[in-house]
Amino acid sequence: TAPEEAKAAYRRGVTLQRLGDVPRAIEQYRVACEAGDPRGCLSAADNVRAGTTVPQDFAAAIRLYDRACEGNLGAGCSGAGYMAFKGLGQSADASKALKHYEDGCALGDQSGCAGAGNILITGAMGARRDRAAGANLLRGACEADYDWACDRLRDLGQTLKLGQ
Repeated sequence: TAPEEAKAAYRRGVTLQRLGDVPRAIEQYRVACEAGDPRGCLSAADNVRAGTTVPQDFAAAIRLYDRACEGNLGAGCSGAGYMAFKGLGQSADASKALKHYEDGCALGDQSGCAGAGNILITGAMGARRDRAAGANLLRGACEADYDWACDRLRDLGQTLKLGQ
């Protein structure tokens, strides 16, 4: 069945990546993705975004993160948010990033909660600003042991206290 084939392809990809054969791992991740396993989409996206052992391809990474997100994998939504926020393969767009991060957070991905919180606090690039909601999202991600959120809360602490 397709779900079993997707899981098997994903497992082959993980094994190949552990063995250092990233190009063949990506092939298997893509097979898994096409067969409906969003983990394959996410793993392929992470690898082509990084471009450490394969050519970097931001456009492909965006498509793959979107597929992972459509498959209800929060990290896929958050990956798409990161790409939009940083302007990788597209123009930087904090409002678009915020939507992706919020979707990732709603699916339980703490990096999405932290990214959304950061944008809401700062109002980056003209995005919607809601400091209280942003701080709550960052606090929640920090309490869930997402270190970047804790670091960001410390960095923003003085600004938040001053109400700036």
